[in-house]
Amino acid sequence: MGFFTYTVVGVGIILLGAFEYLISASESPENYPDPPLSPPQSPPTPSTTKSPLFSSSVTYISICILSILFILDSLMSIVDAVKTNDHVGTVIQFEVILIALVFLLYVVFRLIDVIKKDGVFKLNGSIMNMVCLFGFGEEFWLFD
Repeated sequence: MGFFTYTVVGVGIILLGAFEYLISASESPENYPDPPLSPPQSPPTPSTTKSPLFSSSVTYISICILSILFILDSLMSIVDAVKTNDHVGTVIQFEVILIALVFLLYVVFRLIDVIKKDGVFKLNGSIMNMVCLFGFGEEFWLFD
């Protein structure tokens, strides 16, 4: 992985963070729950609540693209490592591909979960969090 790859990924993550900030800053305060000291109010009607379908879909698609770019970069690095007979570089790139595939799996399942609201493909949130935690744990274990 070269400097250009890290630059592209860094800019992508910064853009994702900026997009999430802009989306959360543009939400109206009435979508948030009231503080506990105020009297209870009736729940908002479905017509007044905004669906986070667009923002979450854009975020998940962006993460999906970054994961695919990581996989492609690792495949190119594997080809270079095989040409130079570098066994350690090949193994490390396989681990990077596996980590990117775990995040890609998480994002694809979350996209399906966001798009299919009718319950056809409903995954438990704790299972999805476990997949994400496994990806982060594997990443930290690799770069430790």
